[in-house]
Amino acid sequence: MKKLAIVVILALSALSVNAQVKIKFGWVNSAELLDIMPDKKKAAATIDSMVKAEEAIIKILNDEYEKKAKILSTTGASMTPDKLRKAQEELAKIEDAIYLQTQTSRDKVSTKEKDLINPILDKVALAIKDVGKENGYTYIFDISLGQVIVYPEGDNVLKLVKKKLGLPVMD
Repeated sequence: MKKLAIVVILALSALSVNAQVKIKFGWVNSAELLDIMPDKKKAAATIDSMVKAEEAIIKILNDEYEKKAKILSTTGASMTPDKLRKAQEELAKIEDAIYLQTQTSRDKVSTKEKDLINPILDKVALAIKDVGKENGYTYIFDISLGQVIVYPEGDNVLKLVKKKLGLPVMD
């Protein structure tokens, strides 16, 4: 009987401890947060500038290709077979250069985008984690990822994260 009483007391103690642990859920829309961050706007401007520069290079190659293709289409019939073959080879080289430049440009822009955006994403993730710790949240869900269907407005931690990042908080 004594053993049963001890087991019951231990079980009740465990239940009482579990009842005191409160699980707190919060949510944030990180896409909304990123849209207002000055770092993100600056990165976007840098990337846009880079894209325009790369597009200008490709446009020069395209213009050259169109010019030579027009000449070939108007004078090709009167060219010797050797000159025609050389002109076609030259057009093929320009096509290859356009393709290569397009691939290179995509890679450069993609790398630059990662270099600029990843630190911002890390900064946001750290701020969200800090807000979670400081305010006792067990879980914080990012609704911009489309995973959470129902969420109460009261548990939106966006204002807390904005404050943590030094961004303006408007009600």
